[in-house]
Amino acid sequence: MIGSNDGGSYAFDVFDNATYIQLNYVNIKPLIKVYDKEDKNWKQIQNIWTGMVITPFVEFQLTRP
Repeated sequence: MIGSNDGGSYAFDVFDNATYIQLNYVNIKPLIKVYDKEDKNWKQIQNIWTGMVITPFVEFQLTRP
């Protein structure tokens, strides 16, 4: 699982010897703090969507050029 710094996390599931891959995203925090690079301050963002997104398994293969 990989944290996304916005209250969510990503998980990748592999099926059939890495031929198929699935992405799962979960966010449970409706409030986060983010750093604004333009004004160089921390800001609080409210009412962020919470829930889970799961993609279907898709064919995925890495090949050498």
